[in-house]
Amino acid sequence: MRKACLFTAVLCAFLGGASAQSPQLLNNFDSGTEGWFQNFGTINIVSASGGLLTWVSPGGTSGAISDSFNNTNALFQPNAGGVDLTGMSSLNFHLGYTGSDPTIDVQFFVQASPSSTYVALGPDQTVSAGAKNLIFSAPLSGLTPEQIAYIRTWGINIRSHSADANFSLGFVSSSGTPLFSRQFATFEPGTPDGEFNSAIVNFDGAGVQGNSGQNNSGLSVVGGSLQWLDLGGGPGGAISIFNGFNTGFNGRPTDLSNYDYIHWAISGDEGVVKTISPVNLQFFLQTTNGFTYSVLGPDQSFTPDGTLYSFYAPLGNVGNTDFVQTIGMNVAGHPQDITFSVDFIEAGQAFPYSFSLPPSSSGTVSRLQLNGSNLELIQEPTGTPLFSIPAALVNPITITGVADQDDMLIIDYSNAAFGNISVNFLGGDGGNDSLEFIGAGYPAAEYHVSDGMNGSGGILLNGGTIVFTGLEPVTMSGIGVIDFETPANEDDILVDSPGAGQNRVSGTSNGGVPFEALTFYDVTTFILDTGFNDVTAPNDVVVIDPAGLVASNLVDFQILTGEGDDIVNGQGAIATSATLTVNAGPGVDSVTGTFDADIILSGPGNDTLVGSRGNDQIFGEEDNDTLIWNNGDNTDLMEGGPGDDVVLVNGAPAAGDHFKMRPNGMRFDFDRINLIPFTLDIGTSETLDVNGLGGDDIFDVTASADLFIDLDGFGHVTGDTLNVDAQGQSVMVSKGVFPLPNGTIQVDSLQPIVYSNMEDVNILNQLAPTETETSVPTQTETPLPPTATETLVPPTATETLVPPTATSTETEIPTSTETEVPSPTPTNTFGPVVQAATLTISCSCTIGIYGGPDPFHIRIVGGTLPEADPPAVSCEVFNSLVDCQIDCSAETGFGCDVVLGNVTRQIINCINTQAAGVVVGVTVAG
Repeated sequence: MRKACLFTAVLCAFLGGASAQSPQLLNNFDSGTEGWFQNFGTINIVSASGGLLTWVSPGGTSGAISDSFNNTNALFQPNAGGVDLTGMSSLNFHLGYTGSDPTIDVQFFVQASPSSTYVALGPDQTVSAGAKNLIFSAPLSGLTPEQIAYIRTWGINIRSHSADANFSLGFVSSSGTPLFSRQFATFEPGTPDGEFNSAIVNFDGAGVQGNSGQNNSGLSVVGGSLQWLDLGGGPGGAISIFNGFNTGFNGRPTDLSNYDYIHWAISGDEGVVKTISPVNLQFFLQTTNGFTYSVLGPDQSFTPDGTLYSFYAPLGNVGNTDFVQTIGMNVAGHPQDITFSVDFIEAGQAFPYSFSLPPSSSGTVSRLQLNGSNLELIQEPTGTPLFSIPAALVNPITITGVADQDDMLIIDYSNAAFGNISVNFLGGDGGNDSLEFIGAGYPAAEYHVSDGMNGSGGILLNGGTIVFTGLEPVTMSGIGVIDFETPANEDDILVDSPGAGQNRVSGTSNGGVPFEALTFYDVTTFILDTGFNDVTAPNDVVVIDPAGLVASNLVDFQILTGEGDDIVNGQGAIATSATLTVNAGPGVDSVTGTFDADIILSGPGNDTLVGSRGNDQIFGEEDNDTLIWNNGDNTDLMEGGPGDDVVLVNGAPAAGDHFKMRPNGMRFDFDRINLIPFTLDIGTSETLDVNGLGGDDIFDVTASADLFIDLDGFGHVTGDTLNVDAQGQSVMVSKGVFPLPNGTIQVDSLQPIVYSNMEDVNILNQLAPTETETSVPTQTETPLPPTATETLVPPTATETLVPPTATSTETEIPTSTETEVPSPTPTNTFGPVVQAATLTISCSCTIGIYGGPDPFHIRIVGGTLPEADPPAVSCEVFNSLVDCQIDCSAETGFGCDVVLGNVTRQIINCINTQAAGVVVGVTVAG
């Protein structure tokens, strides 16, 4: 028999000592009574509410209450048939009592295996009337190791008392100081189960000489070691222990949740003919009532040369370690018979491990990786080992760089992931230290940066973490999903490309504080979450550089901005294979997509959403949104969502578009069938606003019951055509005269079609054509007459259009008696006012940071003025006499008198050129 600590003396100190599990909460009654019931004697009215279990113990009686037998409703190991409390020192009961008896004695107890033996937990304790959930500690020291490993129920035995007593229980928990190891099997003389310590041949029994099934036949205990002859030429045997006490599949589970590894001490001998051929060993657990088979790390190589070896099987990332049915080892096939000896099986906790990189004039590049069951650090490019240690024994690992030296650490999962092992990399002061994480197909990781500590942050993995300080660049690759959460409010982010096939996310947070940039490639999905750590509702800005989303293998780039008035601008980013998905969240947001396929979700707020090029999906969601399609974009899905939403389409600026618009069930289809064709699928929107822009545009329209349609041929190129298909329904047409042919087409009871700047309007397939030419200006395009709040032109800038007289003498018309009133808002407006036979063009003018007002169009027509008093502005249209395009532009810094003087000269010159002798245009003083 050989008993030894096989790693180092320091590790022996960690692994020695008594056994212990973790303290656990066993009941808290948040979900009800959790199976507590009258165990014996008399207990009434058991119920639970608000996290308290209550019951009544009648006067003149005694009785016991306990949790469900087999602990089926306990919070810890609920389905295990019993709870493993090995190493715990006590149970704690949060107990209260009210009643007439000043005090009542209670006995805390458990029933434990074998045979559900009743064991009192120390002497009786006294509960005083009025006690409100005091903590009573009941010692577990009276239990045997076999009993404490399998507690079937715990409870309270209430001694006899005179009056009804009302009890309450807040929780039950275990307590104790977790240590570093627990021995499950030592095979020493006098140990449980006839020294077999619950060991059996679990499967592949043909590989064990003398085995007859799932039992311990073929096994023996010799000199404190478990031995068997594993036959060559076939699969080796699989040996398991249960909880160290009971043989067989009889529900004696083990709790390993407090430990990091299982340690097997094994030797082997091939007998007389020794080939000393290595054989692989696979370590495993079987968990839960389904006996789920879980492999503990990669296979480990064993040399049967008579030496006692230690094998550490990691428990990281294995589920249900609080409900372990068997702990096992599966021997792979081997050519020669081998006599195996197992000295002990124990569980242990890892210990921290630190290493300082060596000084180097050029800096150190080192790679941390798994090599079999060992974690090793090698120096690049030589491959020189810096350390190698059993991975199951260490957690966390801290690697420290050299001050003022450019150190680089590569954490490489190419051989295997590290499980729950965490790594700390401290770059040190000075130098340009860097970290690269190679996931090699790792499913997901979160990237976090520290608020206000540039160069610091962490990578959160499934079980382990990578923490860094004092770094400059960080690079991640080979990962399915990266979730990057910015550290604070008011993020200003740039997504660019530092190199071919790479993207980088950099910027500031918390109002200008820089954070550690992240470069990534070979990543399927990247999530940039600027709203996760928002405290208030800040305004974030995310800009995608024109280089675009070029990271290799990137499929989906997601931006989540959270609350605030956010800006996401991907316009100009080149098209790649990646899809941009933007969820702008609440606030008044502006989102412009990339040249690729984008998905844009705005959230609450009046948002402006531009898909840009690519086949985009745009969702306005709540409030009043504007969804924009600009020339050059591709086929898009437009979904306005709740609110008053507008879909705005801007056609080709220098070529004629041919648009076709029609309802499609509950949705609306919009197609361009010439130039570069595209399709818009429009839903849950209220207004479709279409600008033809340049060229001779054609609008083929079928009215919708849900969508108000506003069409503008735009510009003044003749040839814009509107074709409305009435589909056999009645039509009412109202035409206007300003600024170019415009009007409204009402098809039956459907939503109206408003048009402007159309040279040719055709109604097709109408039931009963009726056209009313009323020259009523459209709602959105004709300025209103001046009101009491409008500002009239200054006296020197009034232009009066005077009808011709019998002679060619110009006649002055008296100036208007209207009073000049300041305009309440900085607007530029021009509008006609009819005053008898005089048309006065009055305006208010403000020149802002962008210069003067936009150009406007004025048309003066002949005809008979209506009898109505001003401000009526309509008249019967016979022909057009004057058609003027007026340039109102001005540079910043010019006064309104300059703009008005320029406008005056243009109008007079236009009238006198186009209508000489018919309409006389003069400037009247005042």
